Parts: sequence; C-alpha cells; structure tokens
Amino acid sequence: MRRKPVALAAVLMMLLPVLLVAGVLWRTFATQVDDSYEKRISANLNIFELAVDQGLDDFRRALSRLTADNTIQVTVDLDIRPQLKRYLSSQFDVSDFNFVTVTDREGQMLASAGGRDGTGPGCAHAVGRPPRASSRRVKACLLRGPCL
Repeated sequence: MRRKPVALAAVLMMLLPVLLVAGVLWRTFATQVDDSYEKRISANLNIFELAVDQGLDDFRRALSRLTADNTIQVTVDLDIRPQLKRYLSSQFDVSDFNFVTVTDREGQMLASAGGRDGTGPGCAHAVGRPPRASSRRVKACLLRGPCL
C-alpha cells in the first residue's frame, strides 16, 4: 500500500519537468507566431498604403490636368454643351474614372460622362447642396474606383 503513493510521487516528479518544458516551448512558439503574423500584417498594410498613394497621385494628376485645361473653361463660357460633352467623353475614355461631371457654381450639371449621372461621393451637389464658389466658374467632380 505504501508503494502506490511513492510511485505516484515519482511519476509526478518525472512529469513536472516535461510539463514545464512543454509550457515554455508552447509560450515561445505562440510568441513567434504572433510576431510573424504582426510582421506580415504590417508588410501588407505598407503595400496597400503604397498602392493607395499611387492611385491618389494618379487621380490628382488627372484632376490637375482637367482643371488646367482651358478647353473646358472656353466651352462653358461659350455655352457649347454638345462640344463639352464630346470633350468630356474623350477625356473619360483615356482615364480610369467612373464618371466625370462639370457643374457651374450653383451646382447645376453642365455635362457628364461615364456610367453614372454625375452624383456620388466627393461631389458637393450629390447631397443636395451646391459646391463652394471658387475663383473658377466651373467645378469638375471626378470619382475613381468603385462607387459606394
């Protein structure tokens, strides 16, 4: 009878170091997995940020090109809407915008090109209020990428 508790104590004494080593190894492995996951997430976010920045730079260049284009201003000043629509269509074909819209100061749409009616996120007249008046008489609303 006395041998049973002694044998049980001996087994526990032999299992204690094994369990201790297993616990330390488990914690080390879990820490390494977490660190690896964090590094991978960080790298993917950096790649995503670079892609978004490049897309924004492309958008800004296209917007700057359109706002500096006197053809739009002249056709608006002369109120030649069919020519403005043709010109916007040609500009739309070379861009990767979903739509391009030209509005006056009051937010009235003068011409539009693309798959939408010209109202969407980013355009002040999309929510029923006219865009802010600026030094230019025409405001161009552009949206690139999927529409929300």
